[in-house]
Amino acid sequence: MVYIEREGYHKFMIETIKELIEQSTQLSGFVAFVAVFVASMIPFMPLPVLYGVIGYNLPVATALLLTVFGSLLGTFTFFLLIRYLFPDRAATYMTKHHAAKRLFERMQTNGFQIVLIARLLPIVPSIAVNLVSAVTPVSSLVFLTATALGKLPLIVIYTVAGNQINLYTGETLIVLIIYMCVLLWMAHVLQKKWELSRHTC
Repeated sequence: MVYIEREGYHKFMIETIKELIEQSTQLSGFVAFVAVFVASMIPFMPLPVLYGVIGYNLPVATALLLTVFGSLLGTFTFFLLIRYLFPDRAATYMTKHHAAKRLFERMQTNGFQIVLIARLLPIVPSIAVNLVSAVTPVSSLVFLTATALGKLPLIVIYTVAGNQINLYTGETLIVLIIYMCVLLWMAHVLQKKWELSRHTC
């Protein structure tokens, strides 16, 4: 029941944002940027769908600029808020989630690699990465750099996919699939490298 309600809420939010972007030509860029910025700080928001909507309704260069910087700024702002104002929230989160504790332990010595892998492989909840990173020794610069490198490929893929949705060909889909496979392979190699270095230390 909760899942159905959440899905309905997400659909309503996406449709509302889409209408605002389509109707307000003067403020469409501002609306898109604020939407991505806020959504990046809210758990379980369907960001890939939002990237696609923005890519579909705006020129691709503008859409990429807004989605990339909106997402990074929103994520980094959330990270800073937790680190300096609400560290107790992160501590409470880790006491309730065993996986978050393991993530915390791994980040103690391999913060950059773990954040990068978690961003490249979106199977790790973004909220967990943000919260745990904020209460580890990971510096703000390391967090932002790893997040940018990890998020950029997927943001570009979803935004460009939305922009080119009416121009899809079989070749385009094949290129996107190959690109995703390369990203997953890179993340796998990074993860194996981290595990090897961990065992040899």
